[in-house]
Amino acid sequence: MKTLIRRCLTRNRVFFIDALGAVLSAAMLGIVLPRFTPVFGMPVYVLYPLAAAAACFAFYSLACQLLKPNRWQIFLRIVASLNLAYCLISMTLMYFFWGSLTVWGVFYFLLEKIVVLLLAYGEFEISRDEIRR
Repeated sequence: MKTLIRRCLTRNRVFFIDALGAVLSAAMLGIVLPRFTPVFGMPVYVLYPLAAAAACFAFYSLACQLLKPNRWQIFLRIVASLNLAYCLISMTLMYFFWGSLTVWGVFYFLLEKIVVLLLAYGEFEISRDEIRR
């Protein structure tokens, strides 16, 4: 698993991959899931702030990809930390709205958490490896 993450996430494309994932999350949370609230069960007033956060993360990651800061490891650690915070907030919201979540809602949010947590792990690994060099 570690090798797969390292092959997919390289220094040159990690911010781009993070931005793509954040755009996908923002689109799902802000456009798709609100149209199918009965299918997923998470209230719209919860989905829109999560979508806004994902959109902000996408902007930040894309800016890092385009600007290529000299000390990019620090920016990557910020991205990874924001991803972890997003997961924590999202899991807390899952707990509070557990009664209204459907099986599809639980499946979507758990799958999203797995992907984001793996991405954050890879981002921390890349930043740590580059700092050691």
